[in-house]
Amino acid sequence: MEHPLEEPGRSSRNIDPCVLVIFGATGDLTGRKLAPALYNLGRDGMLPPNFACVGFARREKSHQVFRDEVKADIGKYSRVKPIDEAFWGHFQEQFFYHQSDFDQDSGYEALKSFLGQLDTKFATRGNRVFYLSVQPKYFPVIIEKLKRHGLVYNAHHAEDKWSRVIIEKPFGHDSDSAAELQRQISEHLDESQVYRIDHYLGKE
Repeated sequence: MEHPLEEPGRSSRNIDPCVLVIFGATGDLTGRKLAPALYNLGRDGMLPPNFACVGFARREKSHQVFRDEVKADIGKYSRVKPIDEAFWGHFQEQFFYHQSDFDQDSGYEALKSFLGQLDTKFATRGNRVFYLSVQPKYFPVIIEKLKRHGLVYNAHHAEDKWSRVIIEKPFGHDSDSAAELQRQISEHLDESQVYRIDHYLGKE
């Protein structure tokens, strides 16, 4: 069966399979930037064929409600309009929602179990990208919880799979706060696992 991301005439890229987890998935950044970007990458054949996206946020909602909201944001903010309904009909099946507070241990345990199910369904091999689209005050607690619950791996002892954390928004508000944030992150992640993108520089 042809995979929904392998559309006729679109290039198939040799990209590792993965699950992308967006923390703060109900926020403005996700709606205006991340959802349209994922949609356009998918249409252009720039995502791995084995891919899933999980929105992590505190509000309660179903997978389908989340998909409907993502579609509405794409329709409003995508650079390519109108929505390709045939493509979206398949692509939306790779979007899911997970409800939890950012400091709730049980939420991370449930996420770990759910990601395991997605690995089986989409053959994503345990590869993870965690995108922190949240207020900077939540960066340390989310990273600590990810490491505590085995959602990010030891960078030097996980040869068959990988995990990465993308930090979005200003990295501290001055030199001292940036240094302290870096210290907290380094307690749990290897530098090779961290990608930083400035919220304002990244907008364009």
